[in-house]
Formats: sequence, structure tokens, C-alpha cells
Amino acid sequence: MTYQLRDYQTDLLDRINKAWFSGHRSLLCQLPTGGGKTIVFSTVVHQASKSGLKCLVLAHREELIKQAADKIEIITNEPVGIIKAGYPANYDRDIQVASVQSLVRRLDRCPQFDLIVVDEAHHSTSRTYRTILDRYPNARVLGVTATPIRLDAKGFRGIFDELICGVTVSELIASGSLCQYKYFASERSMSVENVGKRQGDFKTEDVARANPVAGLAGDVVKSYRDYLPGKQAVIFCINVEHSIAIAEHFKAAGIIAHHLDGNSSSGERADVMTQFTDKQIQVLTNCALFDEGLDIPSLDGVILARPTQSLSRFLQMVGRALRVCEGKEHAIIIDLAGNYERLGMPDDVRAWTLDGLEKKQRERSKLVRNKETGEVEEIVIDLTPTGTKFIEIVGRSIELTPELSFWIDKCNRILFERELNDRKAAWCMYRLMESETKPPLEAWQYLGKKLGYHHGWAKYKFAEWQSISEREVSA
Repeated sequence: MTYQLRDYQTDLLDRINKAWFSGHRSLLCQLPTGGGKTIVFSTVVHQASKSGLKCLVLAHREELIKQAADKIEIITNEPVGIIKAGYPANYDRDIQVASVQSLVRRLDRCPQFDLIVVDEAHHSTSRTYRTILDRYPNARVLGVTATPIRLDAKGFRGIFDELICGVTVSELIASGSLCQYKYFASERSMSVENVGKRQGDFKTEDVARANPVAGLAGDVVKSYRDYLPGKQAVIFCINVEHSIAIAEHFKAAGIIAHHLDGNSSSGERADVMTQFTDKQIQVLTNCALFDEGLDIPSLDGVILARPTQSLSRFLQMVGRALRVCEGKEHAIIIDLAGNYERLGMPDDVRAWTLDGLEKKQRERSKLVRNKETGEVEEIVIDLTPTGTKFIEIVGRSIELTPELSFWIDKCNRILFERELNDRKAAWCMYRLMESETKPPLEAWQYLGKKLGYHHGWAKYKFAEWQSISEREVSA
């Protein structure tokens, strides 16, 4: 079976191959959740396999392993070996998908590999991954992730020597590759007072202590009834006890719900996921299980019933709901924990580097709400007239028309030229002003957002350009 690659996926593949041919051995590739990372790396594996190379794909969860193996077999039409406890070993197959936990104990039994793909590569700094990668020093390496940042916000230099970033979440939404979303946040967020930190995120036991499940569960059920009634939702919880309790509250309210976590058996997880996919279950609660690897395009929304300081975890959670599905107008994201205040919005522009998130960009994406106007930098907050203590966070979105598509392409070419020639940000403005036809306001908004400017910059520059054009005409 042949997948029809989207233009941005083809561009990403070209850049990956060019980086390898230019001498880079170990690449880190970034593409947002829902952008088709599995299809991209499966195509890379297919190309390598056709050239006679032995390929290894690393993943850390059974769902990810099965997804990768299934997709690769479809694309390559070749049998794939799975290296994991409970699966028969087929080391003679040229393509292997392996559990890192199993492979690290079987390295002496495995063949040499020419290409190693690391799925969810933001985990690759752990000792287990590094032990495996060190075993194959001559292999080409491709790490793939939506969030090239560690929980402690540090980067990956020393493991990867080149970062290749794909299109942004906002670009995928504008092109229809991801769906629009509505973001609801509680005016009274979950407490993080006196909560300690561990490895860059809040301590789970402290968060649970600060937010008793009895009151929290009621808020979760109410928010579901208000914004996702009768729809399918995944709820991200603080710990297993909270997840179980919240599922029970849903059941008591007559809503079909089920809890899963990392200790659930493979059989139970498979059975529940089948029921959820078939819409026999409305609500799925979990603890640290579905941050990654959940691929259900019909999912209507997510509820964040846990605070986090990890940008990676936040983007992975909200990204579960952004996949496109027929009949799905928008995703619903309900934030009970004030995560948007710490980490921004799902489609904020972020400057990824091998050293972590660029500091200036992190500062620019800080959100501060004006209580009088309801405005937050880069977004607008409207109080919803529902009587509930929730506010809707509405991100700036641009409708992609054929004319605007031309201007977005032009802006992207300007940004690429700027990066290639190491130009200052202001240079992009003058390049856009050199256009033969007058750029619309949306073009200035797109360019400003890509450069990390405040939203008012676009309106100011558009008005300034109009004034210049009028003076030239009158002269």
C-alpha cells in the first residue's frame, strides 16, 4: 500500500536525506502531534530497506511498538520483527521494531543495524536509549518527536547533531491537516501552592495532596457535561488513585467511563481501546499512559485534570484531540489546572533548538491576562455566558484562502532566506514590503507570529505600509 505523502512531509523527507548526504549522522526531526511522524519515518525505513539496509525502530510502549510495526508493514509490504517480551523473535528480518526495555537485554543476540529510528525521541537521553545507540556507532540515527525538549527543558546536543523542524501546529490547522480547537480554562485553577518539583515538573504526591479528589472529580464531571456532553473525551489525571476515582464519579453520573494506567494488562488495554474506538465508552481516564501514542482522530476532546510545568507533556496531551476527522468541526480542550498560563497555547510559535526551547521565545510566549479587557498576550479571553466558572481561550486563527496561501508561502520563503543568510528579524519586514502587490493584514499577522512578535505589531506595520503606499500614489 502506498501512502500519499503531504507536501510538508515530502519536504521533511528531502531535508532529512540532504542532511545525511551532507555528512550529519544523527538527526532529530520535529513534527507536531497529528502531523504524521509515523508515516514519515516509515517511509524513511522503506527507502533504507529497498537499499539493502537493516533497520531498527525503538519505542518504549507497546501501543507505539504495534503502531510502528503495523504502519511499516503496510508501507514496505515486508514482514517486521518485534523485539519485546511476549512476542516471537524473528531476528532474521531486515526491519525490527523493538521495545527499548527488551532490546537492551538482548543486544548480544541482535544483528548490526544500519539505520536506527527513535520514536518519541524526547526520551532518548535516558541511559537505556544511550546504551543501545552506543552499541551501533556507525548507524545513521533519526529521532522523531513532536516536542524536542526534555522534562527539565534541556536539549539533546551530544545525541543528535542536527535538528530538522517541520511545519508548525498553526500551519497544520490553517491547512486543515489538524482541526481548529476551543480552549476552556477554569477561573479557579487547581492548586500548586506548596507543591515541590522533581525533574522539571510538579511532584505528583504534592499535587494530589493539594487537590483532594472528592472536589476535583465533581469539577471534571461538570466540565464534561457543560462542554463535551455525550461526546468522547480522554482525561489526564494526577495519579492512579485520582484516575480511578474520577472514572467512578462519571459512572455514578450515568456516563460510561473506564480507567487505564501503565499497570493495566495488555489484554485489558486492548479491549478497552477497542470499545473506546467503537464509541462504546464515552470517557477514558488515565495517568501518564496516553500522553503519547494515542491515535484516535474521532476523539472530541481532552480534559487536563493535572497541572504540569513540562511543555513537552502539555503539548502531547492537548495534541491528542487535534487530529482531523469527518464531522469534527473543532476539538475541545478543558484546562482545570491553568496550564495555558504557564506554557502558552497549543498553536503558539515555538523556536526549537538542540539546546532546548529558545529562551527569548519562551519569554515571548508568556501569557498575562488583563482583568479589565480579558485580553492575554497573543490570545483573547471571553467569559462564557454559561454560569459556570470557566473562560474560553480563543487563539488567533487565519482562514487559508488561495490568495492567503500565496502570501504564507512567500513569508515562509522569506523566513527560510533569513535563516540561510543569518539576517535579523527586521530584514523580513523589508523583504515583505518589496512585494509587487500590497501584502494583506493576514500576511503581516502570519509573519509576526512566526517571528514571535506581539500581535499588535502586524496591525501597526500593515497601517504603516498602507500609509506609505498612499503617499507614493499621491506623489
